[in-house]
Amino acid sequence: MITVICKFQPLTAVLIGALLYAIYYFALRLKTSSVVSQRFIGVAVVAVTLFTFVTPARLVDRQPTAAAYTPSAAAPVAQPAAAPVAAAQQPAATQVAAAPTPRVGHLSLSLAEVDSPRLFLAAYALGVVLMLAYFVAQLLWCARVRRRCTKASVTSEATIYDTDFAQPFSFARSIFLPVVLTGELRHYVITHELCHIRHRHFLKLCLLELLLAVNWFNPFVWLFFNEQKLQQELQVDNDVLAQGVDRERYQLSLLQVAIRHSRWLMVQSAFGNKPIKQRILFMNKSISARSIRRRLMAAAVTATVVVAAAATIGCMGNEKAVADTARHHDIYGVWQMDFYRRAGSQRENYPPFRQYAFYGDDMFFTPSFSSREGHNFSFGFSGEALSMRGDTLLGGYGFPMAYRYVGERTIQCDWVAGGGDLAQAGGNVNTDQWSRATPEAEFLAPFHAASKAAPSAASPLDGVWHTADLGGDDGYLMISNGLMVLMVYHGSSDPNVLYFSGRGDCGDVEYGGGTDLKMGGTDFTIEWAADKQSFKLTVADPAQSEVWQRGVSFSRIAMPDHIARIMRTTLIENPA
Repeated sequence: MITVICKFQPLTAVLIGALLYAIYYFALRLKTSSVVSQRFIGVAVVAVTLFTFVTPARLVDRQPTAAAYTPSAAAPVAQPAAAPVAAAQQPAATQVAAAPTPRVGHLSLSLAEVDSPRLFLAAYALGVVLMLAYFVAQLLWCARVRRRCTKASVTSEATIYDTDFAQPFSFARSIFLPVVLTGELRHYVITHELCHIRHRHFLKLCLLELLLAVNWFNPFVWLFFNEQKLQQELQVDNDVLAQGVDRERYQLSLLQVAIRHSRWLMVQSAFGNKPIKQRILFMNKSISARSIRRRLMAAAVTATVVVAAAATIGCMGNEKAVADTARHHDIYGVWQMDFYRRAGSQRENYPPFRQYAFYGDDMFFTPSFSSREGHNFSFGFSGEALSMRGDTLLGGYGFPMAYRYVGERTIQCDWVAGGGDLAQAGGNVNTDQWSRATPEAEFLAPFHAASKAAPSAASPLDGVWHTADLGGDDGYLMISNGLMVLMVYHGSSDPNVLYFSGRGDCGDVEYGGGTDLKMGGTDFTIEWAADKQSFKLTVADPAQSEVWQRGVSFSRIAMPDHIARIMRTTLIENPA
Protein backbone atom coordinates (compact mmCIF):
# COMPACT_ATOMS: atom_id res chain seq x y z
CA MET A 1 0.00 0.00 0.00
CA ILE A 2 1.11 3.58 -0.68
CA THR A 3 0.44 6.83 1.13
CA VAL A 4 1.55 10.43 0.66
CA ILE A 5 3.51 12.36 3.27
CA CYS A 6 4.68 15.97 3.50
CA LYS A 7 8.33 16.60 2.76
CA PHE A 8 10.13 19.69 1.53
CA GLN A 9 12.60 18.48 -1.11
CA PRO A 10 13.84 21.38 -3.28
CA LEU A 11 16.69 19.45 -4.91
CA THR A 12 14.33 16.73 -6.08
CA ALA A 13 11.99 19.39 -7.48
CA VAL A 14 14.83 21.03 -9.41
CA LEU A 15 15.83 17.68 -10.89
CA ILE A 16 12.26 16.87 -11.92
CA GLY A 17 11.94 20.37 -13.40
CA ALA A 18 15.13 19.89 -15.41
CA LEU A 19 13.94 16.58 -16.87
CA LEU A 20 10.48 17.89 -17.76
CA TYR A 21 11.93 21.04 -19.32
CA ALA A 22 14.30 18.93 -21.42
CA ILE A 23 11.31 16.90 -22.68
CA TYR A 24 9.44 20.09 -23.52
CA TYR A 25 12.43 21.74 -25.22
CA PHE A 26 13.39 18.83 -27.47
CA ALA A 27 9.94 17.38 -28.21
CA LEU A 28 7.46 20.28 -28.21
CA ARG A 29 9.02 23.75 -28.27
CA LEU A 30 8.26 25.41 -31.64
CA LYS A 31 7.54 21.93 -33.04
CA THR A 32 3.88 21.54 -32.16
CA SER A 33 0.83 23.70 -31.56
CA SER A 34 1.01 26.41 -28.91
CA VAL A 35 -2.06 25.00 -27.15
CA VAL A 36 -0.35 21.62 -26.64
CA SER A 37 2.79 23.35 -25.36
CA GLN A 38 0.82 25.46 -22.88
CA ARG A 39 -0.96 22.44 -21.48
CA PHE A 40 2.29 20.55 -21.08
CA ILE A 41 3.83 23.55 -19.29
CA GLY A 42 0.89 23.80 -16.89
CA VAL A 43 0.99 20.11 -16.02
CA ALA A 44 4.79 20.19 -15.64
CA VAL A 45 4.73 23.14 -13.23
CA VAL A 46 2.01 21.51 -11.12
CA ALA A 47 4.01 18.25 -11.03
CA VAL A 48 7.17 20.08 -9.96
CA THR A 49 5.22 21.88 -7.23
CA LEU A 50 3.83 18.61 -5.90
CA PHE A 51 7.28 17.03 -5.82
CA THR A 52 8.51 20.08 -3.92
CA PHE A 53 6.20 19.48 -0.96
CA VAL A 54 4.97 15.87 -0.97
CA THR A 55 6.39 12.45 -1.64
CA PRO A 56 4.91 8.93 -1.69
CA ALA A 57 5.85 6.40 0.96
CA ARG A 58 5.41 2.68 1.49
CA LEU A 59 3.09 1.44 4.19
CA VAL A 60 5.10 -1.06 6.20
CA ASP A 61 4.86 -3.01 9.43
CA ARG A 62 8.38 -2.77 10.74
CA GLN A 63 10.12 -3.11 14.07
CA PRO A 64 11.95 0.10 14.89
CA THR A 65 15.15 0.29 16.89
CA ALA A 66 16.72 2.84 19.12
CA ALA A 67 20.03 2.80 17.25
CA ALA A 68 19.92 6.57 17.06
CA TYR A 69 20.16 6.80 20.82
CA THR A 70 23.29 6.40 22.93
CA PRO A 71 22.31 4.84 26.26
CA SER A 72 24.84 3.98 28.90
CA ALA A 73 26.88 0.81 28.51
CA ALA A 74 25.65 -0.48 31.84
CA ALA A 75 24.45 -4.06 32.11
CA PRO A 76 20.84 -4.73 31.09
CA VAL A 77 18.37 -4.13 33.84
CA ALA A 78 15.61 -6.45 34.94
CA GLN A 79 12.19 -6.20 33.37
CA PRO A 80 10.35 -3.42 35.25
CA ALA A 81 7.26 -4.21 37.22
CA ALA A 82 5.39 -1.69 35.09
CA ALA A 83 5.56 -3.82 31.98
CA PRO A 84 3.74 -2.85 28.79
CA VAL A 85 0.60 -4.73 27.95
CA ALA A 86 -1.04 -6.10 24.82
CA ALA A 87 -3.32 -8.74 23.26
CA ALA A 88 -6.64 -7.12 24.11
CA GLN A 89 -9.34 -9.13 25.78
CA GLN A 90 -12.69 -7.94 27.04
CA PRO A 91 -14.06 -5.51 26.35
CA ALA A 92 -12.79 -5.86 22.82
CA ALA A 93 -10.60 -2.93 21.87
CA THR A 94 -10.09 -1.75 18.34
CA GLN A 95 -6.53 -2.71 17.42
CA VAL A 96 -4.52 -2.07 14.31
CA ALA A 97 -1.12 -3.19 13.14
CA ALA A 98 1.11 -0.34 14.13
CA ALA A 99 4.69 0.66 14.69
CA PRO A 100 6.04 3.55 16.66
CA THR A 101 6.74 6.72 14.83
CA PRO A 102 10.42 6.81 13.84
CA ARG A 103 12.35 10.00 14.30
CA VAL A 104 11.42 12.91 12.07
CA GLY A 105 14.35 12.48 9.72
CA HIS A 106 13.18 8.96 8.89
CA LEU A 107 9.55 9.54 8.08
CA SER A 108 9.90 12.98 6.55
CA LEU A 109 6.93 14.54 8.21
CA SER A 110 7.36 18.21 7.66
CA LEU A 111 9.32 21.16 6.36
CA ALA A 112 11.52 20.96 9.39
CA GLU A 113 13.40 18.14 7.72
CA VAL A 114 15.64 20.40 5.67
CA ASP A 115 19.29 19.88 6.62
CA SER A 116 19.59 23.49 7.85
CA PRO A 117 15.94 24.11 8.73
CA ARG A 118 15.95 27.50 10.35
CA LEU A 119 18.30 29.30 7.97
CA PHE A 120 17.07 27.60 4.82
CA LEU A 121 13.37 27.87 5.63
CA ALA A 122 13.77 31.51 6.60
CA ALA A 123 15.40 32.24 3.23
CA TYR A 124 12.72 30.24 1.41
CA ALA A 125 9.88 32.00 3.24
CA LEU A 126 11.45 35.38 2.51
CA GLY A 127 11.62 34.53 -1.19
CA VAL A 128 7.96 33.51 -1.26
CA VAL A 129 6.92 36.70 0.54
CA LEU A 130 8.91 38.88 -1.88
CA MET A 131 7.43 37.11 -4.91
CA LEU A 132 3.90 37.51 -3.58
CA ALA A 133 4.58 41.16 -2.79
CA TYR A 134 5.80 41.66 -6.36
CA PHE A 135 2.64 40.00 -7.68
CA VAL A 136 0.43 42.29 -5.59
CA ALA A 137 2.46 45.31 -6.70
CA GLN A 138 1.68 44.49 -10.34
CA LEU A 139 -2.04 44.38 -9.64
CA LEU A 140 -1.91 47.65 -7.72
CA TRP A 141 0.11 49.29 -10.49
CA CYS A 142 -2.48 48.23 -13.07
CA ALA A 143 -5.29 49.70 -10.98
CA ARG A 144 -3.33 52.95 -10.59
CA VAL A 145 -2.61 53.23 -14.34
CA ARG A 146 -6.26 52.68 -15.24
CA ARG A 147 -7.30 55.51 -12.93
CA ARG A 148 -4.81 57.92 -14.46
CA CYS A 149 -5.12 57.10 -18.17
CA THR A 150 -7.72 58.38 -20.60
CA LYS A 151 -10.32 55.97 -21.95
CA ALA A 152 -10.20 55.85 -25.72
CA SER A 153 -13.08 53.39 -26.16
CA VAL A 154 -15.04 50.74 -24.30
CA THR A 155 -16.26 47.45 -25.79
CA SER A 156 -17.95 44.38 -24.36
CA GLU A 157 -14.54 42.63 -24.30
CA ALA A 158 -12.13 45.32 -23.11
CA THR A 159 -11.48 48.92 -22.22
CA ILE A 160 -8.87 50.72 -24.34
CA TYR A 161 -6.73 53.46 -22.79
CA ASP A 162 -4.45 56.04 -24.40
CA THR A 163 -1.13 56.33 -22.55
CA ASP A 164 2.26 57.95 -22.84
CA PHE A 165 3.98 54.55 -22.61
CA ALA A 166 6.36 53.54 -25.42
CA GLN A 167 4.95 50.04 -25.85
CA PRO A 168 1.36 48.76 -26.07
CA PHE A 169 0.29 45.99 -23.70
CA SER A 170 -2.77 44.48 -22.05
CA PHE A 171 -3.42 43.74 -18.42
CA ALA A 172 -6.56 41.84 -17.38
CA ARG A 173 -9.38 43.33 -19.54
CA SER A 174 -7.54 46.60 -20.17
CA ILE A 175 -5.54 47.49 -23.29
CA PHE A 176 -2.99 50.30 -23.01
CA LEU A 177 -1.92 51.96 -26.27
CA PRO A 178 0.67 54.67 -26.89
CA VAL A 179 -1.24 57.81 -27.87
CA VAL A 180 1.00 58.14 -30.95
CA LEU A 181 -0.06 54.72 -32.23
CA THR A 182 -2.47 55.16 -35.16
CA GLY A 183 -3.74 53.61 -38.34
CA GLU A 184 -3.06 50.02 -39.34
CA LEU A 185 -0.56 49.40 -36.54
CA ARG A 186 -3.13 50.44 -33.92
CA HIS A 187 -5.65 48.05 -35.49
CA TYR A 188 -3.17 45.16 -35.36
CA VAL A 189 -2.36 45.82 -31.72
CA ILE A 190 -6.01 45.95 -30.65
CA THR A 191 -6.80 42.76 -32.55
CA HIS A 192 -3.80 41.03 -30.99
CA GLU A 193 -4.58 42.05 -27.41
CA LEU A 194 -8.28 41.18 -27.75
CA CYS A 195 -7.20 37.63 -28.59
CA HIS A 196 -5.21 37.52 -25.33
CA ILE A 197 -8.33 38.58 -23.45
CA ARG A 198 -10.52 35.97 -25.15
CA HIS A 199 -8.10 33.20 -24.14
CA ARG A 200 -7.94 34.48 -20.53
CA HIS A 201 -4.16 34.61 -20.78
CA PHE A 202 -3.92 37.13 -17.94
CA LEU A 203 -5.66 34.76 -15.49
CA LYS A 204 -3.45 31.86 -16.57
CA LEU A 205 -0.31 33.95 -16.09
CA CYS A 206 -1.51 35.00 -12.63
CA LEU A 207 -2.04 31.38 -11.59
CA LEU A 208 1.34 30.41 -12.99
CA GLU A 209 3.06 33.29 -11.19
CA LEU A 210 1.54 32.14 -7.88
CA LEU A 211 3.06 28.71 -8.50
CA LEU A 212 6.29 30.46 -9.42
CA ALA A 213 6.23 32.24 -6.05
CA VAL A 214 6.40 28.94 -4.15
CA ASN A 215 8.96 27.57 -6.62
CA TRP A 216 11.10 30.73 -6.82
CA PHE A 217 14.28 28.74 -6.12
CA ASN A 218 13.69 26.46 -9.12
CA PRO A 219 15.28 27.87 -12.31
CA PHE A 220 13.27 25.54 -14.52
CA VAL A 221 9.95 26.89 -13.26
CA TRP A 222 11.19 30.35 -14.29
CA LEU A 223 12.02 28.95 -17.74
CA PHE A 224 8.56 27.37 -17.95
CA PHE A 225 6.96 30.71 -17.03
CA ASN A 226 8.81 32.52 -19.81
CA GLU A 227 7.91 29.75 -22.25
CA GLN A 228 4.26 30.07 -21.27
CA LYS A 229 4.34 33.75 -22.23
CA LEU A 230 5.99 32.88 -25.55
CA GLN A 231 3.43 30.18 -26.31
CA GLN A 232 0.60 32.60 -25.55
CA GLU A 233 2.04 35.04 -28.07
CA LEU A 234 2.35 32.25 -30.65
CA GLN A 235 -1.28 31.28 -30.06
CA VAL A 236 -2.48 34.87 -30.49
CA ASP A 237 -0.33 35.44 -33.60
CA ASN A 238 -2.00 32.41 -35.15
CA ASP A 239 -5.46 33.75 -34.23
CA VAL A 240 -4.72 37.15 -35.78
CA LEU A 241 -3.55 35.59 -39.06
CA ALA A 242 -6.65 33.36 -39.07
CA GLN A 243 -8.75 36.56 -39.25
CA GLY A 244 -7.33 37.33 -42.69
CA VAL A 245 -4.61 39.81 -41.67
CA ASP A 246 -1.76 40.07 -44.16
CA ARG A 247 1.12 37.96 -42.82
CA GLU A 248 4.01 40.17 -43.98
CA ARG A 249 2.44 43.45 -42.86
CA TYR A 250 1.60 41.94 -39.46
CA GLN A 251 5.15 40.66 -39.02
CA LEU A 252 6.52 44.06 -39.98
CA SER A 253 4.32 45.69 -37.34
CA LEU A 254 5.80 43.29 -34.75
CA LEU A 255 9.30 44.45 -35.66
CA GLN A 256 8.24 48.09 -35.40
CA VAL A 257 6.89 47.66 -31.88
CA ALA A 258 9.65 45.30 -30.69
CA ILE A 259 12.28 48.07 -30.72
CA ARG A 260 10.35 49.96 -28.04
CA HIS A 261 11.09 49.49 -24.34
CA SER A 262 9.19 46.73 -22.54
CA ARG A 263 7.68 47.13 -19.08
CA TRP A 264 8.64 45.43 -15.80
CA LEU A 265 5.35 43.50 -15.52
CA MET A 266 5.47 39.70 -15.59
CA VAL A 267 1.73 39.14 -16.05
CA GLN A 268 1.19 41.56 -18.93
CA SER A 269 0.61 40.53 -22.55
CA ALA A 270 2.49 42.70 -25.05
CA PHE A 271 2.07 43.00 -28.81
CA GLY A 272 5.82 43.35 -29.32
CA ASN A 273 6.79 40.74 -26.75
CA LYS A 274 10.14 39.14 -27.56
CA PRO A 275 11.56 36.91 -28.95
CA ILE A 276 10.26 38.19 -32.27
CA LYS A 277 12.48 35.87 -34.31
CA GLN A 278 10.86 32.70 -32.92
CA ARG A 279 7.38 34.18 -33.42
CA ILE A 280 8.01 35.04 -37.06
CA LEU A 281 9.61 31.65 -37.77
CA PHE A 282 6.69 29.86 -36.11
CA MET A 283 4.13 31.86 -38.13
CA ASN A 284 5.88 30.75 -41.33
CA LYS A 285 6.12 27.10 -40.26
CA SER A 286 3.66 24.43 -41.31
CA ILE A 287 3.12 21.65 -38.76
CA SER A 288 1.02 18.64 -39.64
CA ALA A 289 -1.58 17.24 -37.29
CA ARG A 290 0.18 13.87 -37.47
CA SER A 291 3.45 15.39 -36.29
CA ILE A 292 1.64 17.11 -33.42
CA ARG A 293 0.07 13.84 -32.29
CA ARG A 294 3.36 11.94 -32.45
CA ARG A 295 5.30 14.55 -30.55
CA LEU A 296 2.56 14.92 -27.95
CA MET A 297 2.46 11.15 -27.45
CA ALA A 298 6.24 10.95 -27.12
CA ALA A 299 6.37 13.85 -24.67
CA ALA A 300 3.47 12.49 -22.59
CA VAL A 301 4.94 8.98 -22.38
CA THR A 302 8.42 10.25 -21.49
CA ALA A 303 7.09 12.68 -18.89
CA THR A 304 4.93 9.95 -17.36
CA VAL A 305 7.94 7.65 -17.12
CA VAL A 306 10.01 10.40 -15.47
CA VAL A 307 7.31 11.26 -12.93
CA ALA A 308 6.58 7.58 -12.20
CA ALA A 309 10.29 6.85 -11.75
CA ALA A 310 10.68 9.80 -9.40
CA ALA A 311 7.65 8.71 -7.41
CA THR A 312 8.94 5.13 -7.21
CA ILE A 313 12.37 6.23 -6.04
CA GLY A 314 10.77 8.52 -3.46
CA CYS A 315 8.51 5.71 -2.31
CA MET A 316 11.46 3.35 -1.92
CA GLY A 317 13.30 5.94 0.12
CA ASN A 318 10.43 6.57 2.54
CA GLU A 319 8.47 4.29 4.81
CA LYS A 320 5.25 4.99 6.62
CA ALA A 321 4.03 2.85 9.50
CA VAL A 322 0.76 1.04 8.85
CA ALA A 323 -0.62 3.01 11.77
CA ASP A 324 1.35 6.02 12.86
CA THR A 325 1.81 5.37 16.54
CA ALA A 326 0.88 3.32 19.57
CA ARG A 327 -1.67 6.05 20.24
CA HIS A 328 -4.09 3.92 18.23
CA HIS A 329 -3.69 1.33 20.92
CA ASP A 330 -6.23 1.77 23.67
CA ILE A 331 -3.73 1.88 26.55
CA TYR A 332 -2.45 5.29 25.45
CA GLY A 333 -2.61 7.65 28.42
CA VAL A 334 -1.77 7.72 32.13
CA TRP A 335 -2.26 4.83 34.57
CA GLN A 336 -1.70 4.28 38.30
CA MET A 337 -0.71 0.90 39.71
CA ASP A 338 -3.31 -0.79 41.93
CA PHE A 339 -1.39 -3.97 42.77
CA TYR A 340 1.16 -6.53 41.61
CA ARG A 341 0.95 -10.30 42.19
CA ARG A 342 2.14 -13.64 40.82
CA ALA A 343 -0.27 -15.86 38.93
CA GLY A 344 -1.75 -18.69 41.01
CA SER A 345 -1.25 -16.74 44.20
CA GLN A 346 -3.81 -14.85 46.22
CA ARG A 347 -1.07 -12.60 47.67
CA GLU A 348 -1.37 -9.03 46.53
CA ASN A 349 1.55 -6.64 47.07
CA TYR A 350 0.35 -3.07 47.28
CA PRO A 351 3.38 -0.86 46.71
CA PRO A 352 4.24 1.47 49.60
CA PHE A 353 4.64 4.22 46.98
CA ARG A 354 2.69 5.83 44.17
CA GLN A 355 3.57 4.48 40.74
CA TYR A 356 2.38 5.83 37.41
CA ALA A 357 2.80 4.63 33.84
CA PHE A 358 2.80 7.12 30.97
CA TYR A 359 2.03 5.29 27.72
CA GLY A 360 3.02 7.60 24.90
CA ASP A 361 3.11 7.36 21.13
CA ASP A 362 5.99 4.93 20.92
CA MET A 363 7.27 4.30 24.45
CA PHE A 364 6.28 4.28 28.10
CA PHE A 365 7.83 5.80 31.23
CA THR A 366 6.89 4.63 34.71
CA PRO A 367 8.12 6.70 37.68
CA SER A 368 7.38 5.83 41.28
CA PHE A 369 7.93 7.82 44.48
CA SER A 370 7.37 7.42 48.18
CA SER A 371 8.33 10.61 50.02
CA ARG A 372 7.25 14.00 48.77
CA GLU A 373 7.02 17.53 50.08
CA GLY A 374 5.63 19.82 47.41
CA HIS A 375 7.90 19.62 44.38
CA ASN A 376 10.66 17.90 46.37
CA PHE A 377 10.68 14.10 46.07
CA SER A 378 12.80 11.15 45.06
CA PHE A 379 11.67 8.66 42.47
CA GLY A 380 12.64 5.48 40.70
CA PHE A 381 11.79 4.89 37.07
CA SER A 382 11.89 2.42 34.24
CA GLY A 383 10.54 2.21 30.73
CA GLU A 384 11.19 1.15 27.18
CA ALA A 385 10.27 1.72 23.57
CA LEU A 386 6.99 0.22 22.37
CA SER A 387 6.14 -1.33 19.04
CA MET A 388 3.36 -3.33 17.46
CA ARG A 389 3.52 -6.67 15.70
CA GLY A 390 0.14 -7.43 14.26
CA ASP A 391 -2.21 -6.86 17.19
CA THR A 392 0.39 -7.54 19.90
CA LEU A 393 2.15 -4.78 21.79
CA LEU A 394 5.87 -5.45 22.31
CA GLY A 395 8.35 -4.01 24.78
CA GLY A 396 11.93 -2.93 24.19
CA TYR A 397 13.32 -6.46 23.89
CA GLY A 398 10.39 -7.71 21.85
CA PHE A 399 8.69 -9.48 24.78
CA PRO A 400 4.94 -9.86 24.31
CA MET A 401 2.53 -9.16 27.16
CA ALA A 402 -1.20 -9.74 27.51
CA TYR A 403 -3.76 -7.41 28.96
CA ARG A 404 -7.44 -7.54 29.75
CA TYR A 405 -9.98 -5.02 30.96
CA VAL A 406 -11.48 -5.78 34.36
CA GLY A 407 -13.42 -2.53 34.43
CA GLU A 408 -14.13 0.41 32.17
CA ARG A 409 -10.94 2.20 33.30
CA THR A 410 -8.99 -0.68 34.84
CA ILE A 411 -6.72 -3.25 33.21
CA GLN A 412 -4.64 -6.20 34.31
CA CYS A 413 -1.54 -7.21 32.39
CA ASP A 414 0.50 -10.40 32.47
CA TRP A 415 4.25 -10.53 31.87
CA VAL A 416 7.24 -12.72 32.59
CA ALA A 417 10.16 -11.33 34.57
CA GLY A 418 13.15 -11.07 32.25
CA GLY A 419 10.88 -11.62 29.26
CA GLY A 420 9.67 -14.81 27.66
CA ASP A 421 6.75 -16.68 26.20
CA LEU A 422 3.68 -16.32 28.40
CA ALA A 423 2.32 -19.69 27.24
CA GLN A 424 5.42 -21.50 28.56
CA ALA A 425 6.03 -19.41 31.67
CA GLY A 426 4.18 -21.71 34.06
CA GLY A 427 3.91 -20.11 37.51
CA ASN A 428 6.38 -17.35 36.71
CA VAL A 429 3.78 -15.05 35.20
CA ASN A 430 3.36 -11.72 36.98
CA THR A 431 0.17 -9.68 36.98
CA ASP A 432 -0.18 -5.94 37.43
CA GLN A 433 -3.41 -4.03 37.81
CA TRP A 434 -3.62 -0.42 36.63
CA SER A 435 -6.36 2.20 36.61
CA ARG A 436 -6.68 5.42 34.69
CA ALA A 437 -5.28 8.30 36.73
CA THR A 438 -4.43 11.99 36.68
CA PRO A 439 -1.21 12.65 38.62
CA GLU A 440 -1.06 15.59 40.99
CA ALA A 441 0.05 18.86 39.44
CA GLU A 442 2.93 19.22 41.94
CA PHE A 443 4.23 15.83 40.86
CA LEU A 444 4.07 16.66 37.17
CA ALA A 445 5.45 20.21 37.34
CA PRO A 446 9.18 19.29 37.64
CA PHE A 447 8.91 16.76 34.79
CA HIS A 448 7.13 19.27 32.59
CA ALA A 449 9.79 21.87 33.35
CA ALA A 450 12.54 19.34 32.60
CA SER A 451 11.04 18.55 29.20
CA LYS A 452 11.51 22.21 28.22
CA ALA A 453 14.89 22.78 29.88
CA ALA A 454 17.07 25.09 27.80
CA PRO A 455 19.73 27.76 28.44
CA SER A 456 18.28 31.01 29.74
CA ALA A 457 19.74 34.48 30.25
CA ALA A 458 17.69 34.80 33.44
CA SER A 459 19.45 31.91 35.18
CA PRO A 460 22.91 30.49 34.38
CA LEU A 461 21.81 27.07 35.64
CA ASP A 462 18.82 26.71 33.32
CA GLY A 463 19.36 24.00 30.73
CA VAL A 464 20.57 20.39 30.56
CA TRP A 465 23.73 19.21 32.31
CA HIS A 466 25.51 15.83 32.21
CA THR A 467 27.73 13.98 34.68
CA ALA A 468 29.41 10.58 34.78
CA ASP A 469 30.45 10.88 38.45
CA LEU A 470 27.45 8.99 39.86
CA GLY A 471 28.78 5.45 39.97
CA GLY A 472 29.63 5.34 36.29
CA ASP A 473 26.03 5.88 35.18
CA ASP A 474 24.87 8.82 33.10
CA GLY A 475 23.41 11.57 35.21
CA TYR A 476 21.22 14.26 33.66
CA LEU A 477 20.35 17.46 35.52
CA MET A 478 17.55 19.48 33.94
CA ILE A 479 16.65 22.89 35.37
CA SER A 480 13.96 25.27 34.15
CA ASN A 481 11.72 27.90 35.77
CA GLY A 482 13.00 27.24 39.28
CA LEU A 483 12.39 23.47 39.09
CA MET A 484 14.85 20.66 38.54
CA VAL A 485 14.95 16.94 37.75
CA LEU A 486 18.10 14.88 38.37
CA MET A 487 18.03 11.46 36.68
CA VAL A 488 20.59 8.68 37.10
CA TYR A 489 20.02 6.72 33.91
CA HIS A 490 20.76 3.01 33.47
CA GLY A 491 20.43 2.22 29.78
CA SER A 492 20.45 -1.06 27.89
CA SER A 493 23.80 -2.42 26.73
CA ASP A 494 22.15 -3.25 23.40
CA PRO A 495 22.43 -0.17 21.12
CA ASN A 496 19.42 -1.37 19.12
CA VAL A 497 17.10 -1.28 22.10
CA LEU A 498 15.77 1.65 24.09
CA TYR A 499 15.24 0.01 27.47
CA PHE A 500 16.07 1.81 30.69
CA SER A 501 15.63 2.30 34.42
CA GLY A 502 17.14 4.48 37.10
CA ARG A 503 16.54 6.76 40.02
CA GLY A 504 16.17 10.48 40.43
CA ASP A 505 15.24 13.51 42.46
CA CYS A 506 12.92 16.41 41.76
CA GLY A 507 12.65 19.70 43.53
CA ASP A 508 12.74 23.45 43.74
CA VAL A 509 15.87 25.44 42.95
CA GLU A 510 16.71 28.38 45.23
CA TYR A 511 19.66 30.78 45.24
CA GLY A 512 21.18 32.71 48.15
CA GLY A 513 19.95 32.47 51.70
CA GLY A 514 23.40 31.72 53.14
CA THR A 515 24.23 28.96 50.61
CA ASP A 516 25.21 29.03 46.95
CA LEU A 517 22.36 26.81 45.91
CA LYS A 518 19.49 24.82 47.38
CA MET A 519 17.99 22.05 45.24
CA GLY A 520 15.25 19.77 46.43
CA GLY A 521 15.65 21.06 49.98
CA THR A 522 19.40 20.23 50.11
CA ASP A 523 22.14 22.87 50.36
CA PHE A 524 24.93 22.75 47.77
CA THR A 525 28.08 24.71 47.07
CA ILE A 526 28.59 25.51 43.40
CA GLU A 527 31.99 26.06 41.78
CA TRP A 528 31.76 27.45 38.24
CA ALA A 529 34.35 26.89 35.54
CA ALA A 530 35.68 29.99 33.83
CA ASP A 531 33.60 29.42 30.68
CA LYS A 532 30.37 28.92 32.67
CA GLN A 533 29.75 25.73 30.67
CA SER A 534 30.54 23.41 33.58
CA PHE A 535 30.42 23.47 37.36
CA LYS A 536 31.00 21.30 40.43
CA LEU A 537 28.33 20.71 43.06
CA THR A 538 29.35 19.83 46.60
CA VAL A 539 26.81 19.00 49.25
CA ALA A 540 27.06 21.02 52.46
CA ASP A 541 25.46 18.30 54.64
CA PRO A 542 28.07 15.77 55.91
CA ALA A 543 25.30 13.22 56.33
CA GLN A 544 25.02 12.95 52.54
CA SER A 545 26.91 10.37 50.45
CA GLU A 546 30.67 10.55 49.95
CA VAL A 547 30.15 11.10 46.22
CA TRP A 548 28.34 14.37 46.81
CA GLN A 549 30.71 15.40 49.61
CA ARG A 550 33.65 15.03 47.18
CA GLY A 551 31.71 16.95 44.54
CA VAL A 552 29.92 16.04 41.30
CA SER A 553 30.98 17.77 38.08
CA PHE A 554 28.39 18.71 35.44
CA SER A 555 28.89 19.94 31.86
CA ARG A 556 26.30 21.67 29.71
CA ILE A 557 24.91 19.58 26.83
CA ALA A 558 22.02 19.68 24.42
CA MET A 559 18.98 17.67 25.47
CA PRO A 560 19.71 14.03 24.43
CA ASP A 561 17.05 12.51 22.21
CA HIS A 562 16.34 9.55 24.48
CA ILE A 563 15.95 11.78 27.57
CA ALA A 564 13.72 14.15 25.61
CA ARG A 565 11.48 11.23 24.66
CA ILE A 566 11.22 10.15 28.29
CA MET A 567 10.33 13.67 29.44
CA ARG A 568 7.75 14.11 26.68
CA THR A 569 5.76 11.13 27.90
CA THR A 570 4.90 13.06 31.08
CA LEU A 571 3.10 15.64 28.93
CA ILE A 572 0.48 13.20 27.66
CA GLU A 573 -3.04 13.07 29.03
CA ASN A 574 -5.74 10.47 29.10
CA PRO A 575 -7.84 10.38 25.92
CA ALA A 576 -11.20 12.03 26.13
